Amino acid sequence: MKKIISILLAVTMTLSTLCSGVSVVSADEDHTSEIITDPTEDTTETTSETEEETTEVVTEPTETTTEEPTEPTEELPEVPKAPTEGDTIVGDYNNDGTVSILDATEIQKSIAFDSFSENAAYGDVDGNGTISILDATQIQKLLVLGNNITEIQTKQGIYSPEMGTVKNLISKGYTETEINLSWEPMENALGYEVFAYSYQSGYKKIGDASQNSFVLKTEAATGYSVAVRAWSEQDGKTYISDFSNMVNVASAPNKGTLKGISRLGNGNFVVSADIDKQGNILNNQGEIIGTFINGKATVDESYDGQEAAIENRFLYGNVATSSFTDKFVLEGDIPAINGDISVDGTHVTINWDKIEGADGYEIFKLNSDGEYISIADTTDKSYSETVNYGSKNTYSVRCYAIKDGEKKYYSETTLEAITAPKAQEQLSLWVGDTITPEIDCELVYTLESSNPDIVQVNGNEITALSSGTAQIKVLGEWAEEIVINVTVRKAPSTLTLNNYNLILLVNEESTLKATIDEGAESEITFTSSDTSKATVDKNGLIKALKPGTVVITAETENGVKAECKVEIYAVDSRSFVTSTSLMSNAAWDSDVITSVSNGSKAYVLETKGTWIKVRYGSNIGWVYNKSFDTSIKNYSTIDTNTLPIIIDDWIFDNGRDIRTIYNYVTRKISYRNLRDDTVENLCVHVLRYGTGACYHYGAMLYYMLDRAGYDTLIVDGIDDYTGGGPHRWNMVKVNGNWYHIDATPIIGLPEYYLVTDSVIEQVFSWDRDKYPATP
Repeated sequence: MKKIISILLAVTMTLSTLCSGVSVVSADEDHTSEIITDPTEDTTETTSETEEETTEVVTEPTETTTEEPTEPTEELPEVPKAPTEGDTIVGDYNNDGTVSILDATEIQKSIAFDSFSENAAYGDVDGNGTISILDATQIQKLLVLGNNITEIQTKQGIYSPEMGTVKNLISKGYTETEINLSWEPMENALGYEVFAYSYQSGYKKIGDASQNSFVLKTEAATGYSVAVRAWSEQDGKTYISDFSNMVNVASAPNKGTLKGISRLGNGNFVVSADIDKQGNILNNQGEIIGTFINGKATVDESYDGQEAAIENRFLYGNVATSSFTDKFVLEGDIPAINGDISVDGTHVTINWDKIEGADGYEIFKLNSDGEYISIADTTDKSYSETVNYGSKNTYSVRCYAIKDGEKKYYSETTLEAITAPKAQEQLSLWVGDTITPEIDCELVYTLESSNPDIVQVNGNEITALSSGTAQIKVLGEWAEEIVINVTVRKAPSTLTLNNYNLILLVNEESTLKATIDEGAESEITFTSSDTSKATVDKNGLIKALKPGTVVITAETENGVKAECKVEIYAVDSRSFVTSTSLMSNAAWDSDVITSVSNGSKAYVLETKGTWIKVRYGSNIGWVYNKSFDTSIKNYSTIDTNTLPIIIDDWIFDNGRDIRTIYNYVTRKISYRNLRDDTVENLCVHVLRYGTGACYHYGAMLYYMLDRAGYDTLIVDGIDDYTGGGPHRWNMVKVNGNWYHIDATPIIGLPEYYLVTDSVIEQVFSWDRDKYPATP
């Protein structure tokens, strides 16, 4: 238990000993380093400067007093209850000669009312230079734990005022482990008792001395409040003197450890040290040239090159003790900036450690001319910016101090950041392609192929040799791996569709399938020329939306195209069910439906007179109205109303072949130079009278070809070969091409049946800009 209390007492004593704002005893000259002169004055009651310090040695008295002391009226208590008047104890805030809970209470009152006692120097228990609630707390701890004091037995005797009082008790020297006490010798004294103050029970005896000195064994930086009394013997009785005044004494703190010296750009030094208590830097003359705060002291540049030492100070009450490091020279290099640089894509960030004494940091960047240009000035410890892909960026970070209104640069670090280039991750090529990949990079780079049989590298170009995949690495100064994944395919040369012409009803769907040549690879895209009429998806599915004609285009990635013409028809109210089967006539063209089963449903798509274009099952074609309606009225009267029925009946009975129609017109009409206004009237005239001129031939041929479903035109000539006036003939479209056809028989001229411009121009002329050209 005593061991535990001793440890707690040691901690408490250490916490309670710091005190400022009081007078101090000078450091012992013998203990002070030879290069240091203690600048503080000795304020304790002192003996002569030349008095020699003695340890456990006292001069024998020159004469022994034979007079017996006066018998005291009462015996002296073993331990006085309080020091004599005027003595002071660390923690005795109210100066009543003892430390009690009253001192803690008085401190709290003083703080509350801001009225501190003028005689309260010893209330600053924690030694921080001010009185605060922390001091009151520390006093309470002291009262609980007491001092780290080992008590020995006190001598019992009779108080003898005639012996007097021990005088001039002082500490003549100290180390980290010892405190040397001395006092004036007393006449007739046979020995001395040394007492130290206990915060729990007042004075406790800690030692005996036969002479006027005593060595107090202790720990570093430990303080005590001590007093001494003398004793003597006569006639077998022990007599005890008055106590000396109480004196505060302390051991030295451990020597501080010098950690380093840094030269600042503003000319000062920063000295770093590991010290326990308060500390100063002293020069050879004993001057304080720097004071430690948080382990660091700043020294002016005027002491450059001089010797100095660190004084580690310990304050206890009204005394101060010191210890010193070895001598060192105030010199050192300016610290370099410890910086680093990082790159994230194109974002560059620079960080650096703080330099003491620096007023700011300026960032410079190397330009293309090799010059450093200032780009930022900051008091922060970082800088960032966005740079280009594939670029080298060199920076200089310089710290500076403002001196005489100007910047003085005194330390810098150079950092370099290289960003990687930017390249597309995927690249698709056709066999035979040679390209230069798009790479965003300012630096020199090289390309490397993982599979030269697929993709070959030539400088900054790559050539696709055969189908397959390869990786192209972009190599340079950067650390990142930049890779382009290349896919090589054989390009298609042909594109085939399953349909090139489709006829759909509104809301019908049909899938267009596209095929490329064997070994080729390509995606096929489908587009509609008019999405309001029909749409097509990526799989070729066509959806008919409204009547009209649409071109659906299929295209490979390399531009090979194929087209499908889609005709869209609306289903109207004229849809019907057949009541009779159609004719079967081999003379009809393929787009005429020649056979429909009785009772089948057919959808009307388009009408031309008595001809109807229908959708029957999956077939689309023309049928003659007579096939469905046997009640067509008799057309014995020939006029413009019955004309379509007459012509359609003839076509139905004789066929829609162009030659057949041509022969009919040629033979039906006997040439007679007659004219009329309209095609219909000209045709009616022909059917009534069988005569007519070229106008009648042209009109009749035009009308019949049109009724049979052909695209046809009437050509008005400019002049014939005889110069007798303009001639009229026809043009008809066959298999996508236009041809001239003339049904008018002219004596001496050949038959002009489906002939080209070069043939007909030998006889007739016409305004060619108004008519289509023949092959």
